[in-house]
Amino acid sequence: MTDRANLPLQRACRWEKERAREIFLTQPLDGRVRDWSWEQTLAEARRVANWLAAQNWPPGSRVAIMAKNSAWWILSDLAIWMAGHVSVPIYPSLAGSSVRQIIEHSGSIACFVGRVDDYAAMKSGLPPDIACIGLPAAAANEFLQWDAIVASTEPLRGEPVRNAEELATIIYTSGTTGRPKGCELTHGNFLFDIASTTEGLHEFFGMYVRYATHVGAYRYAAPGDLRRWRLSFRPARRDCRRLVRLMRRS
Repeated sequence: MTDRANLPLQRACRWEKERAREIFLTQPLDGRVRDWSWEQTLAEARRVANWLAAQNWPPGSRVAIMAKNSAWWILSDLAIWMAGHVSVPIYPSLAGSSVRQIIEHSGSIACFVGRVDDYAAMKSGLPPDIACIGLPAAAANEFLQWDAIVASTEPLRGEPVRNAEELATIIYTSGTTGRPKGCELTHGNFLFDIASTTEGLHEFFGMYVRYATHVGAYRYAAPGDLRRWRLSFRPARRDCRRLVRLMRRS
């Protein structure tokens, strides 16, 4: 039976209270570094979630995230889940045709747009009627901006948590060998994936791993150096081998 209290969004709401002032996210941008505590992380995600909810889209609507890894990628995912919707990550290096295929196949009605490899090429794949939100660090665009939403929207109240059987995300392949193919993952799937991964890393690599709360946010340290915890933004939904290579380089 799935431990409902340990589902990703539930854990985030828990750490919002219990670790309110502890730093969770760190993002370099334009020569500066910005930190978010757990309290600040959830406060910002709640504001964007409230904006999403105010659009009155049907529950479980698909919302894409077209951006490289960043703090705002994590914040967007949290906001989408809080609003009761499903995230659809899009690789930041795809051709416009692949972007269009994923948007249309998933039925995404909105898209968070951040920094990508070739903005002009990827933008060409966005349907003209899709609602777009520009993330900080994105190329110049005419979209409604993340910071404007945060500044003008009240935070979503309460604990907007999801059930284990609810769909969390649809992960698509890169499409390098054909049309991108999607895989549906529930919130319960993530809990199982994370528990299995952390147990395997500890057993096979001697790494002490603990789950920070959100998908892919792993804090880890080599044996004998438990004070030096590091945070990886790379989602667990991506290839686990990348996480292993990252830790081996540490």
